[in-house]
Amino acid sequence: MGSRTIISSPVLMKFEDDEEFANFLKKRGLSKRNFSPVEFFCLYVKSNKKITSLKKTIDGKVEIGRGKGGDLLLKGNKKDILNILRTTNLSFDIPPLKIGKRTFHFGNKTYIMGVINITPDSFYSSSRTTDLEKALETALSMVEGGADIIDIGGESTRPGASPVSPDEEMKRILPVIKEIRKLTDIPISVDTYKSIVAEKAIENGADMINDISGLRFDRRMVDVIKRYRVPVVLMHTSGKPSVMQKKTQYKWLLGEILEYLRRSMKKLDDLLELAILDPGIGFGKTPEQNLYILKHIEFLKTLGRPVLIGPSRKSFIGHFGGGEKPEERLEGTIAVVSLAVYKGVDFVRVHDVKEVKKAISVVQSLKEIGKIHGI
Repeated sequence: MGSRTIISSPVLMKFEDDEEFANFLKKRGLSKRNFSPVEFFCLYVKSNKKITSLKKTIDGKVEIGRGKGGDLLLKGNKKDILNILRTTNLSFDIPPLKIGKRTFHFGNKTYIMGVINITPDSFYSSSRTTDLEKALETALSMVEGGADIIDIGGESTRPGASPVSPDEEMKRILPVIKEIRKLTDIPISVDTYKSIVAEKAIENGADMINDISGLRFDRRMVDVIKRYRVPVVLMHTSGKPSVMQKKTQYKWLLGEILEYLRRSMKKLDDLLELAILDPGIGFGKTPEQNLYILKHIEFLKTLGRPVLIGPSRKSFIGHFGGGEKPEERLEGTIAVVSLAVYKGVDFVRVHDVKEVKKAISVVQSLKEIGKIHGI
């Protein structure tokens, strides 16, 4: 196959119809004429340089196409594609990412981000607190339960929520960050899209930023990320929380999410290694769209960065029989998380750390057994 080429993590995708497949090819400078009808799995690989040693087909079974900048698309039977990957000298690894004092390795584990809302109005009542002692108790309980990161928010971003001022947001979260930092070295993430809040949070002990706008709502946010060189979750949304559920029309859902996140990544310039990607479950999507994203969550891997999802107790789970109220959606949340883990998602953002940790342990064991037996 020629010399070793470093590329981003691959993704096996099952396209639903010819139109979706054609749109996928068009975005990458590939022609639909070069591929057979959509009835097989496809593998998209983003390369850091052109690969010239691959032929049009491999053993007459797998079709090969090369797009802009050397990006590859392999199309054929899933088993044949996986066999090629096992025998080809290519690297698909996402490099480790340091968050605070801890280093996260990707490919074989799903990490847990525990949610603490220092708000009076977040959609799940049991996650709310305005009391410092209760917040610390929750944080330590999450650490004991197996959380890898604590995510602290001072403004509700539920559908229809109104914003709070930066001063109010900082008043809520900064004391909690300071105290947690005294008690544990667990990485602290701050859920904010405001640059001044992010800056003060980092100065007081936060290790990363979780921006629901993907660096769109506050132009200074990217400057803060670059100055402090902290990891940032780039999430897709169709608009601010107050209006996002009125904007759920997409010409090509997966493609538009990819393009949005790609542009967010571009803002980081040469610091792409700081990016974690989130498709924004529940942010400007219908229940059916949320399920479709989860079904095809591998598509985010085409951007070569770790993937995070936040489905915890959200309304789409209730829509499909998982509980009318947020308080009734634990089992549905675990079902969604289990699917995400099986598909290789790197982070899950949840309220119920201990319960989710147990579910992840079982799913990861199933994955390992599958690898041993070639399933």
